[in-house]
Amino acid sequence: MLKRLELTGGVARRMGSLAPSVRSIHGRAGRLSTACTTVARVRSMRAIPAAAVASFQEQISDTEKHRLSSPEALPAVTADSQSPISWTARWWPVTALDSLDPKLPLHVDLLGMQLAVWADSKGEWHCVTDRCPHRLAPLSEGRVKGDALQCSYHGWTFQADGTCGEIPQLSAEASAAACANPRACVDSYPTASSSGLLWVWPEPMSTNSALPSPVSQPVPEPAFGEGRTVWFARDVPLRYDTLLENVLDPSHVPFAHHGLQGNRDAKIEPREMTVDEITRDGFVTQARQLTARGNVDIVFRAPFNVTYQVVAMGGLPVLEIMVVPTKPGWSRLLANFPKSFPKVPAFVKAIMWLKNLHPAYDHIMTRNGVIDGDTYMLHVAERLTPTSKGIGVDVTKQHFMPAAVDRPVVALRQWLQRWAGTAVPTCEPDAVMPQQMRKEEVLDRFHQHTVNCKHCTEGLLGVERAIFAAVALGFLSVCTAIAQAINLLSAAAGLGVVAGAGVLARSPPMVWSLVLAVLCVVSFHKLQQIRAKFIYEPYVHALR
Repeated sequence: MLKRLELTGGVARRMGSLAPSVRSIHGRAGRLSTACTTVARVRSMRAIPAAAVASFQEQISDTEKHRLSSPEALPAVTADSQSPISWTARWWPVTALDSLDPKLPLHVDLLGMQLAVWADSKGEWHCVTDRCPHRLAPLSEGRVKGDALQCSYHGWTFQADGTCGEIPQLSAEASAAACANPRACVDSYPTASSSGLLWVWPEPMSTNSALPSPVSQPVPEPAFGEGRTVWFARDVPLRYDTLLENVLDPSHVPFAHHGLQGNRDAKIEPREMTVDEITRDGFVTQARQLTARGNVDIVFRAPFNVTYQVVAMGGLPVLEIMVVPTKPGWSRLLANFPKSFPKVPAFVKAIMWLKNLHPAYDHIMTRNGVIDGDTYMLHVAERLTPTSKGIGVDVTKQHFMPAAVDRPVVALRQWLQRWAGTAVPTCEPDAVMPQQMRKEEVLDRFHQHTVNCKHCTEGLLGVERAIFAAVALGFLSVCTAIAQAINLLSAAAGLGVVAGAGVLARSPPMVWSLVLAVLCVVSFHKLQQIRAKFIYEPYVHALR
């Protein structure tokens, strides 16, 4: 079993020793202040038409506009001889282990590759290219046969190492000869199970021996270890760089996630953020007074891990997110949280315990809502920043970012420029982005999360069973009430209209049947609302 990663070497030294530092930018700020003051004075002169004011603003040079984004407030990217990172010679998380069914092969996208993962009879997971060499059918639609994966189109079987084991349409001798042909094989990729995740090393086995061996590269160790919640995973229609930039930007939370993780009506205080050093291993953003507990370090461990750590609590991680590029225009977000926090009131711990009692509740009530809060806006916005010119610092030239809270965004673009190379998988300059989707498609919880989450699949099934029970019980209650009413009317036929009505009103069985029917109607309505949270829920900021 592969050893888990412990932060060593350069990344530990750099990220462990980072201390707050802010570079002086008074000279530039003075020039910008002068320019802005002049603009303000022009606006205050009623004799000058608005068109003239707009013309004056346009005269501010592109250089001065770019300075407003404050990239100079960031340190220069470390200048050394290290080459850009390898996107394939590393472990990547692909899905949560607790949502995998060993009996069912699963299709996964990773770095633009289509893969199939499956488990053998011993429960060990394997990964191969999701394409049968016979007629290119997806192997993820196949079935597990012993320790092999069988294609459901013509029955060819493949071993864990990608070799073809059997071709049913040939005799035993001819099948063995055909299986020995390299064209009958599929690429196989190393896998590892660690910290509740299935990891894949996206370099085919026994190829490119110049790259590091997976055995010599431990699987990264998530921040929470065993004290974490179950992993939340969702595929979102966003590019890798767009989603990663969003994760590193805490200033959008009160507005994009109002009512879930923030309050847009609360007073927003200017917050200082600094980035001391940008290296091949990532960088740390030091956010002043980001939460009620004070300063927070936002640690980016390149190329996919972002952790929020509370400084006053000894660097305790409170959020960990992994951003995985899957295919052009799409990424997978994996997130987890601590099960509880030290030094918090007992009632807070009780609430967290209840939320963790069934992960589906937390997923539909909070996690999916957070994703819905900004995904559509980013899906539209990223189509205004095509990858044809790269995804580095040129992207920031299209933005106006005057606040210090934008520094981690600029830092990420600098890191991408220096260390990510010119061809980030799924974000290459020639990558074809899918067309803009409708909002209902962008916020499709069912296909992006529910079908691949064991907890939410079970939760949805339970809700649908409860809906059926409410309908059936309500129908029986109404039928019972009607039957009781008929019997009572027959018995009271000789008492007259007024007396007969009094008998009906004083009949406990019929009254309780009607009450039960009403409760079933109310339950049906509420259960339908809960069911929608597993599938699709409109997210309208103006109504929240």
